[in-house]
Amino acid sequence: MEPSQVKDILTRILVEIGVAQSSITDNANFSTDLGLDSLDVAELVMKIESNFGISISAESSERMASFSDAVSTIQQLQNLQNKPNDE
Repeated sequence: MEPSQVKDILTRILVEIGVAQSSITDNANFSTDLGLDSLDVAELVMKIESNFGISISAESSERMASFSDAVSTIQQLQNLQNKPNDE
């Protein structure tokens, strides 16, 4: 999936959980810039998993502090999921 598609879907998810679209930028930090608390982030992770068909580990979710972090993580997990097995 192209980065622009990931960003569009992620923006829609953030708006669904109550973030003002005007405050969403590539560098926006989920807690300091967008005002998400730990429960909001947990909801965000669940919605990302559902919308993108991926599973995000606790370690990966902890590294997703910003919008751009989330886009990178989603793309990495999608690439791993779509990578053919060499076995």
